[in-house]
Amino acid sequence: MINKKIFLPVIFFEEDPHNPEVQEKASLLKFPTILFLAANSLEEFYFLREKYLEINPDLEIAWWPIFKSVWLSPFTKPQEIKKIISDLLLKKEKDEKLKMLLDLELPFLRPQYFIIGLFYFIKSKKLIAELIKKAEKINVEIFSFEYHPHIFIFPKLLEILGLTFLELSCDYKRIVAAYTSSVPLGFRQIIKKSVLYAWRKKKREMFVGVGLLAPGRINIERRISVKGIEKDIKYFLKRGIDKFAFFRLGGLNRNYLEVIKKYLPDNYV
Repeated sequence: MINKKIFLPVIFFEEDPHNPEVQEKASLLKFPTILFLAANSLEEFYFLREKYLEINPDLEIAWWPIFKSVWLSPFTKPQEIKKIISDLLLKKEKDEKLKMLLDLELPFLRPQYFIIGLFYFIKSKKLIAELIKKAEKINVEIFSFEYHPHIFIFPKLLEILGLTFLELSCDYKRIVAAYTSSVPLGFRQIIKKSVLYAWRKKKREMFVGVGLLAPGRINIERRISVKGIEKDIKYFLKRGIDKFAFFRLGGLNRNYLEVIKKYLPDNYV
């Protein structure tokens, strides 16, 4: 019997937010939720936010910036990172705190960036750190999506590659990936233990990323089973991790929803 419940708000991501079928699924989220929407610009994000709030006005909609390299890393062109910073400095709702996701992943979908990115790697890494440090002053709350520091990717290597910024003195929230459906069965326990390792370091407030409810841009990824998502939720709750993020909204269905609701506080069941 697990007495611990999922902490609210829950986080959901959406990589295809213009899809009308995905938009309708926002109505299923009848509990406190932060929904990160992928958008190429702040202007596009504001447009999408209005659409989603029309469907579900109780959602908190947050921005997930997308780059030409798709994900953010020091291999991302510095001018793109500078554009994000300037957009945030000029954002319309200056008094409103904007939540923003830094999806810190290597550019596997655009492998050419591994080569051209070597010429500006250090500059882009400094700009990402600058963005995180400036965030609080410009009323932006940073969430980072990060790889789990498993046996093949040591924590120090993640810092060198600019895929985590734990040594910065400023605060931000981490979402550490535990997508067990995307790896063979034998590696799933390694992933879970790696996430526990990251959580026990307690350097930042941390959410665990569970999935995949639907594939992302790498369209060969497997969906998690209903049994699998419950197993993962129970595993982390039992060990004290109660903050969850789910990828992605487009894959949410009644079966997944029933499992998630089962572990919410009683007034949301």
